Amino acid sequence: MSYEHESFRKAVEQLKKTAKDLEPKSDLDNEVCQGDIAPELELKMESQLLDYDTVYKYLPERWEMPRDGKLLYYDKELQDAVKLLIYHIGVESTLNLIPKELIKSYLIKSN
Repeated sequence: MSYEHESFRKAVEQLKKTAKDLEPKSDLDNEVCQGDIAPELELKMESQLLDYDTVYKYLPERWEMPRDGKLLYYDKELQDAVKLLIYHIGVESTLNLIPKELIKSYLIKSN
């Protein structure tokens, strides 16, 4: 085996190890408080306009599924993106997407 091939193999192994170390160790590592999710975006019933800087801050550059069927690397990234979309289309439009039975069930469960 050549020196270059061995160096490349070691570099790949190190990258794999680093990527594995970045994965959440448990669900607790991936939990996010409501207040941590895009705090600058104040949701309103009506839609709100976006600017490029806000979109750049909250939307990922690439949409990936690195966690066995889950989008993005962390739930917070996904929650930031969802909140940005709700901010943009408005809470009322968002609620209209959800079946009323699910909303009623959630409200009963949360009380």
